[in-house]
Amino acid sequence: MSPRAAVVIGLFSAATGVLIILAGLGVLRAEPSPDGPAPPWVLVCTGLMFVFVGAAVIVGFAVAGGSGPDGDLPAGTPFTVRLIYQRPDRVVRQPELPALDCVGRG
Repeated sequence: MSPRAAVVIGLFSAATGVLIILAGLGVLRAEPSPDGPAPPWVLVCTGLMFVFVGAAVIVGFAVAGGSGPDGDLPAGTPFTVRLIYQRPDRVVRQPELPALDCVGRG
């Protein structure tokens, strides 16, 4: 992915996350689903994940230059860039954090 495409995709993801957060905080009006409205904390957490993933895409592909064939960043990538790139991925994949399992269950 080119750095320009990474920035566009990352900004789109982050902007989507901000809209979801604003809906969760009550700033934007959101139509509730037929099953009932989601709790505000669910919307805020979901929005934060979109923002973090957008930042990870920008940092990983526009700043660090993308990942190699093994899925890791190139050798010599600074620790802070590596941390920002990998943190959202680690949170989503953690089997100890089944927070997303509760979403959608009645």
